Amino acid sequence: MAKLEGKHHSVCSGTLISPKVFLTAGHCTQVEAKRNRPAYVSFDRTYKPGASKLIKGTPYIHPKACIGFKEGCHRYDAGVVVLKEPVRMATYGVLPKASLVDTLQEGKRLTTVGYGATGFETNGNLVYPEDRYRTTVIIAFMVAYFVSRVGISGFADAAGVGALLWIFPAAILLGSVVHEGVPLALAAIHAGDWLVKLLLIGVVVGVWR
Repeated sequence: MAKLEGKHHSVCSGTLISPKVFLTAGHCTQVEAKRNRPAYVSFDRTYKPGASKLIKGTPYIHPKACIGFKEGCHRYDAGVVVLKEPVRMATYGVLPKASLVDTLQEGKRLTTVGYGATGFETNGNLVYPEDRYRTTVIIAFMVAYFVSRVGISGFADAAGVGALLWIFPAAILLGSVVHEGVPLALAAIHAGDWLVKLLLIGVVVGVWR
């Protein structure tokens, strides 16, 4: 749970491994830990803004963690939130012993659990699926308006408009790499995502006209 612009947003799931230690993924706590901001945890099955009880805590990330798909970093993608008040439960999550997987017989079924983000980080800010969809719709309308005003039609011209508009998010992402330390590989993935979306939007709008 993160607090962004005065509002709480759900970010990741996790497991309570002791009364005050909540285990989650490192990429889920890195933003709040880096900015020295608290994290909030809810144990309701479904988070309801303004209704669910939130417990404040201090987020930490594994000291060897690094975000950006670098070799070997994924094994340290772990984080915890140390809660300000204890949460009493009948049982708590238990960490497996080190090298447990190495002791399993070949062919033995293994069930693993991961804690994926329900929000995404871009340029040091948390972005959520509904925000991404809303942004895509707004961009589609803007491209449609631009194409109609300029009088562009056809596949090639529309694709050119999408490529031209891609310069703006590419410049923003490049700035995040230079000034905010965002890994280049991660920024490249976001840039590629923007390029594909803008090309598709431009082509669809251009052909539709």
